[in-house]
Order: sequence, then C-alpha cells, then structure tokens
Amino acid sequence: MLGVPPGKVTLTAYQDDWPGSFAAERERLIGTLGDRVVAIEHIGSTAVTGMVAKPLIDLMIGLRSVEMHTGCLEPMRGLGYGYMGEYGIPDRHFFVLGDPTTHHAHMVEHDGEFWRLNILFRDHLRSNRDARERYESVKRELVARFADDRKQYTAGKDAIIQTLLREAGWS
Repeated sequence: MLGVPPGKVTLTAYQDDWPGSFAAERERLIGTLGDRVVAIEHIGSTAVTGMVAKPLIDLMIGLRSVEMHTGCLEPMRGLGYGYMGEYGIPDRHFFVLGDPTTHHAHMVEHDGEFWRLNILFRDHLRSNRDARERYESVKRELVARFADDRKQYTAGKDAIIQTLLREAGWS
C-alpha cells in the first residue's frame, strides 16, 4: 500500500506491486504531457528490488529543456499533483500526489546532472548488494531517530549517498 503522511517517515518492506504502480502512473503522465516528455524513469528506493522504502513512488520526468516545465504545470495539476517549485534543488520542479502522499514527480532536463546522478545511484543500488545493504542500514537508523522529521531523515542520508555515488564513479 502506498502513502506517507506529510513530514513523516515510514519504511516498508519491498512490495512487488511498486513497479506496476510506477508503470501505471508513467502511462498516465505520458498520456497527459505527451511529447514534452523525453523519458520517465522510476527512481528512489521503490525502484530497487528488495529494498525497504518509504511507500511512495518517485518518478523522474525528463524534458528536452527544464524551461518546458511551465507548459506542464496545468496538466500536472489536472492529474491531481501539487506543484512545490524547485523545493531546494535548482533546475528540478517537484510535484506531489495524494494525501497521504503516494507519488513524487521530479521534472528535470533529460540527461542533465540531476537525471544522470539519480540513474547512476539507482543502478548502483540495483547491481551492488553491499551498497544496497549499507544504504538500507543507514535508512533504518535514521527512521528510528527521525520518524516525525522528514527533513532530518533526508539530510541524514546525504553522507552515505555521496559515498555510494563516488563508489559508482560520480565525480
């Protein structure tokens, strides 16, 4: 079951229906946004088979140019997404769906830095069991401390994410 209340952190064992939930939302987005979209990828922990995750689907929507996001705002609202602006990350336009939140959509330039970094991180976790286990261990420690503070939980993951990205070849 998908859904996380705003500001809260819960971790759930991997669910076999997460890829299907991604695929269904991807099709809904493509049907609405059309040729503005180059590609949509499943990112975040729900994209990594076997990993515990916050039960919400992260979608990365790649546009030809990040400036094209303005033409996507109303269609995204029409699908029920709330627009959060860049939300602390330059050149990323962030959208949330559901109450409790079931989906995050990250609208970025296709093959830009945010795109490449997130694909590299996801693929590294998918292919490297040790990296996956270390990341999961940190997540479990953080949720025990910050279940009611998503900002602290997210900030606490930064060091392990940077370490794993370096190991994966990000420079």
